[in-house]
Amino acid sequence: MKNLILIVCAFFYLFPVFIKYLPLPLDRVLQLLGLMLLFLLPKFGHAHLFTNKKVWSVMFINLAIIILTLIAKLNGPNGSDSYLFIQLLDIYFNFLSALLIIFLGLKQYGNSFSIVKIFDLIVYLFVIQAIISLIFFVSSAAFDFYLSVLNEEVNRGLFVRTNLLTKRFIGWGAAFFSGVVKYGFAFLILIVLPYCKDSAFYGKRVKYIVSLSLIALAGVMTGRFFFLAIFLGVLLAIYIDKKNFFRLIYIGVPTLIVMFLLFYSLGNYFLGPERFEIIFRFVFELFINYFDSGELTTTSSDATLSMYVFPDNIYTWLVGDGLMINKDGSYYMGSDVGYVRLIFYFGIIATLVYFVAQFLLYRVLIKNTSRGVVKKAFLFMFFWICIFHIKGLVSASEYFALFLMATVVERRLSLRNDS
Repeated sequence: MKNLILIVCAFFYLFPVFIKYLPLPLDRVLQLLGLMLLFLLPKFGHAHLFTNKKVWSVMFINLAIIILTLIAKLNGPNGSDSYLFIQLLDIYFNFLSALLIIFLGLKQYGNSFSIVKIFDLIVYLFVIQAIISLIFFVSSAAFDFYLSVLNEEVNRGLFVRTNLLTKRFIGWGAAFFSGVVKYGFAFLILIVLPYCKDSAFYGKRVKYIVSLSLIALAGVMTGRFFFLAIFLGVLLAIYIDKKNFFRLIYIGVPTLIVMFLLFYSLGNYFLGPERFEIIFRFVFELFINYFDSGELTTTSSDATLSMYVFPDNIYTWLVGDGLMINKDGSYYMGSDVGYVRLIFYFGIIATLVYFVAQFLLYRVLIKNTSRGVVKKAFLFMFFWICIFHIKGLVSASEYFALFLMATVVERRLSLRNDS
């Protein structure tokens, strides 16, 4: 029962949605539960949140970025948007829900609790998500039921794009842009688990390959930008062990070919040749275009490139316009690119400070664990965030808050066991 409660809460933590029958989205519900936990068990919250120097340093670094956004708002027109300000505030709220997940994790794992247990949990959740996404993809009835429980007003963006389900995955709280970000984190986590002896995937080759395949398939089917997460995962594997370069050639390439053939044959069989051809051309458009024209382009990449617009005056370059969203809800300057949006919001200098601060946040996370492979995973997660700003604006504070809390508790348990 404790395990089920942990899985359900962690699933809704990573994949929150706004259910029409609730007054708040599920992530806010979990944050309220975390706040209640602080009141009911003040010693637990005091020990793991309020007195930890790492947590406080993160809060202050994030506060510095928030101050930059407030200055940008003052510089902008009256009623300028609060999009980035609200996004940055989320890390403080996520600490509350992360505290709840950690509490449930301690109940489940006891003294064996560690960041690796959280990594394992995340992989299990993404395997579940991949299966749910696959069910939605092949069963319109299941997907329609999912839509029927969502708050239509809040999820308007999803409702107007449901036609894309014919060629890409849409999961529970994981679709399009945000879904690819989430799957990228899970994929990088899977790369390091074979090197963690306390992982449930350590030495379990079949279990590992099945999980890796499902998450990779779901990631690519959610968004083609996920190919960059795969590339980053390959670099991480080689960074961990240089021998992996040769293993990828002699084992990885043949395995990839077998998986591709399975994907092609099973897709044709279950989805029918007509629909599968649409899917195949969508997923592998980049490579198809390369073989046809010698150019690595897709309709999506061309659209993204068209959004690389930059300020035409020194003032905006230096201090920005204090805007990210227009009054009609569209993107300011018509760009969804993360780097462009930040420059237009608070200028190039503040943008550089923003990414330095992001690095400092992940530096705190890296220093808070003694596990070498976990340090490397955190470093590549930071790279993933930076790379994704090529496509859009992302923070992934829910992962950061959970990982920081997990490393804080693991260090405390380690010190207690040593004493």
